[in-house]
Amino acid sequence: GFVRIWRAETGEQQHLIPCGSSKVRAVAFSSSEAENVLAVGSLDRTVRVWEKTVGWKLARTLHGNPSKLSLVFGFSPDLTMVASQCFDGSVMVWESQDGGIVRTIPFADVKGWALAMAF
Repeated sequence: GFVRIWRAETGEQQHLIPCGSSKVRAVAFSSSEAENVLAVGSLDRTVRVWEKTVGWKLARTLHGNPSKLSLVFGFSPDLTMVASQCFDGSVMVWESQDGGIVRTIPFADVKGWALAMAF
């Protein structure tokens, strides 16, 4: 899949970011103007973290439990953590620098999907 980034003022496509052969399911941008970071979740059960330098550079790929699928994201305000919802409804919180899993929060009794996440 791909992530396309457009300039809102003109509608001009600014970037086309290749994200592997699997479909993209969710994206999240950092809220920090000082650091441009993008997280992309795909059907291949990965979260790819991209950083904007001159263009968008793949910084790391996060691999969780292979039976879980990442769907929705949110960055912590300091960008040290990223959260993703999994196919089973649980939420995984990752260290955004090294990809370590900080914790998994089970939501077995919850039906449906999160529409947004915030720290």
